[in-house]
Amino acid sequence: MLAKAKSTDAMNRLISTQDTGNGDFLLHVASKHGHKNIVQLLHQSIHPEERNKLMTLCNNDGQSALHHASKEGHTEVIKNILPSLSQKESNHLLQLRDNCGSTTLHFASENGHLTTVELLLESCTKDMLEQFIRQEDENGRTALDLAIGRHESVAAFLTACLEKW
Repeated sequence: MLAKAKSTDAMNRLISTQDTGNGDFLLHVASKHGHKNIVQLLHQSIHPEERNKLMTLCNNDGQSALHHASKEGHTEVIKNILPSLSQKESNHLLQLRDNCGSTTLHFASENGHLTTVELLLESCTKDMLEQFIRQEDENGRTALDLAIGRHESVAAFLTACLEKW
């Protein structure tokens, strides 16, 4: 029992240790580089209450691990992060804005990750979908604005979603 407590304590310290550069936590680094197995291990290794805190930890830029996975198009990582949260927590994390006002959808759209955009929108509740798509960053740009002229498949998908309303 004591060994398990010490190992849990050590894991929690490891998980909550920040990189000295931009304030990324272990989950941020694993998400950024698409290491879904590390993300799974982190989920399995910590208590659900601690897991929720871990998912919403932000680096110095105000970005969560979900921002990093969305920016890089790591859908398998996203599939490990979002289902571990309640719908309310998931919605909060999806709409979380970084220091520049960007959401996960902004990052996925700007980088042309159609599958990631689809997954993020599928993860939203229906009542927040339109708001999520229409959210503006600090420069007044929506996810659709970021995709137009650069990633036409993403722009077409977001336009089709908006036309449903």
